[in-house]
Amino acid sequence: MEEVIRQRLGYRGTSAELRRIWCGAFEPDPDVLAAADLVRSYRTALFTDNDALLLSGLPQHLPEVDDRFSALAFSCVLRATKPTAEAFAGALGFLDATAEEAFFVDDRETNVRAARELGITAVLFEGGPALHRTLVDLLAG
Repeated sequence: MEEVIRQRLGYRGTSAELRRIWCGAFEPDPDVLAAADLVRSYRTALFTDNDALLLSGLPQHLPEVDDRFSALAFSCVLRATKPTAEAFAGALGFLDATAEEAFFVDDRETNVRAARELGITAVLFEGGPALHRTLVDLLAG
């Protein structure tokens, strides 16, 4: 992936600088991070179709995200993307969980629907405060 980006952009800098720039395009939402804090005692995964460049830069450049998850289930590692059953199976494998034990949040209805079809409890992401309320209700109930 890095080599493709270098070629397309004509980038000549270091790999470390490219990771810093790439990760700089992402701005963690404090409300989402607070919601993630609610489930820190559980095994959690960041399940994303983002690329290996973000994955490699996450610990150093976005530690506030990296620190909140037990596993990083990136499609580049899973070798499958959402909404395929293979991607969900891979993410569940990272967590050593069954579909019935999982809770999934995504901002794409297609992915939420696919998760539900596999027996995963899933909700559409509608902002950090809404996610926080959903998690509080789920944990209370």
